Amino acid sequence: MNHDIQCDIMMGSIMTVSDREGVQCKICGAKWKLTPLGELEYVRSENKDAVTADKSADGKEPPVYDKYHEEDFRSIPSWYEWERSCAINEWNSSNQEIIYSIYVEALPNSKGFIDCGKGTLEFNQDAFILNVADQQLVFPHRIRESVQTEYNYKGKGMCIVLSTQDNCYYIYSKDSHFNPTWMQFVGEYLYQQSKKFF
Repeated sequence: MNHDIQCDIMMGSIMTVSDREGVQCKICGAKWKLTPLGELEYVRSENKDAVTADKSADGKEPPVYDKYHEEDFRSIPSWYEWERSCAINEWNSSNQEIIYSIYVEALPNSKGFIDCGKGTLEFNQDAFILNVADQQLVFPHRIRESVQTEYNYKGKGMCIVLSTQDNCYYIYSKDSHFNPTWMQFVGEYLYQQSKKFF
């Protein structure tokens, strides 16, 4: 599983790049820009050095863009919910267990962070399982409605935050499939699913 943002044109798991104006598919080159009104507007890429919307990665013409989808995704909340549904579909069709190589910093109080070092984070049907500094901490989905996400916290990159009553664990990873938003979507889904059984 890649856990990437989905491209509406390619209809697959495609890594996209964000800038101050929007997102772009690295495969087909399709780009959506943020308008002054806070809506998403579909445009074509003008970057001749990268794969563009005129040619896909295999040199073939890209799929025809359906203008119906443009109206669907003009609203950012609509796009967001579509991305959520893609993450849930990907989870349900997967082996439902992922292990990330991670680096952790703990924040037990307002005095500052404590370096906990490297470890692993397992994400499965039941919980987040954090293994770091010779400890294992289990964060069941059934008691966690969501997960805190950060995208460049203190310039260190993407992370998620898992908390106990006494500590907050800032969890970073350089794994290519580490995607905080994807984990948020799936974690919220698993929380809702757990409520059906408790």
